[in-house]
Amino acid sequence: MKFCKIRSWLVAGCVAGLAACQTAPVGQPLDKAGSERILSHARARYYDLGRAGLARFECHYHPDWKQVFATMPNADSRKMAWLVRQLKGLDFRLAVSDDGKITLSHDELKTHNAKMQHGLALIYGGMESMTNGFFKAWQTFMYTQLLPPKGYQDYKLEQEGSGY
Repeated sequence: MKFCKIRSWLVAGCVAGLAACQTAPVGQPLDKAGSERILSHARARYYDLGRAGLARFECHYHPDWKQVFATMPNADSRKMAWLVRQLKGLDFRLAVSDDGKITLSHDELKTHNAKMQHGLALIYGGMESMTNGFFKAWQTFMYTQLLPPKGYQDYKLEQEGSGY
């Protein structure tokens, strides 16, 4: 339900910026032809990476481990410096396809220490979780049309102040 509320807010925000030239009494719904004209204008200007021709992109990312561990209370600075040196060898990779799907991968640091293996598993999982979370939110704005599709009738566009 929160997603629907956010989506409605985004529709109103997008349309408000693009449709300020229309006039109607404040708080009054526009007729369907006027609403569709405004939404059609907004849809044409809405940026979508897939429609813009992006086929795929890939990148490598490297966290600032020193900064990450600086927030740990009571950490042994010598151990943290050693850990930062070890983790600098990690290479995280991200690929985004033409439909916005993401693929993550990373190097595996070799260790025979069970405690270190467990810690690395937590780091890998945390990085994947953080990256997935960010790109899922990003994907919504970059690959999804947030305005109602042409012909969709279940909405009401109203003027509020200088926007809609």
